Amino acid sequence: MRGIRALTAFAASHLRYTPLALLLMFSVSPAHAQCELGLVLAMDVTQSVDDREWDLQRSGLAAAIEAQQRWRPTLVAIVQWAADVQTVIGPVPVASAGEAAVLAHLVAGMPRLLKGHTKLANSMEAIVDLADEMPCARKIIDVSGDGMDYPPPGQPVRARERAWALGITINGLEPRRPQHRLLP
Repeated sequence: MRGIRALTAFAASHLRYTPLALLLMFSVSPAHAQCELGLVLAMDVTQSVDDREWDLQRSGLAAAIEAQQRWRPTLVAIVQWAADVQTVIGPVPVASAGEAAVLAHLVAGMPRLLKGHTKLANSMEAIVDLADEMPCARKIIDVSGDGMDYPPPGQPVRARERAWALGITINGLEPRRPQHRLLP
């Protein structure tokens, strides 16, 4: 229920009660009683991310959420990270394509709330905490990042090892504009 409140608060403040936001405010599915997957989507908003890369991350994430037609009971949190972490959405329950469409709509209009230095190692501690708090059988952190990290020695390893010890999977993605190619 806390997730629904967080999502509706975000919708109310950012979408000014669009029909989708109103639908979300009054719909709660019993499928949320058991969470199979806790998913934290961590978006890079550091200084190295320009407006085009931010739009690429935001539109790509919205499209990916909406394209997924079959949802197991899932809690989704979307955070923005730089030197700090800001939870922007969630955790919110998603168990249907309709709920995913509402979430995708919110992501598509989501503002960029932070901008700072690349300190993923610092941010990962908070992101791991968020994932760990989700009462789900399986937990995954998908993190995007395009720059070099400036952590204290050993900190990235500690955050990663802590996540592994908690049974949390971490995936990484480097956002690139179409003109950048990873392979020749």
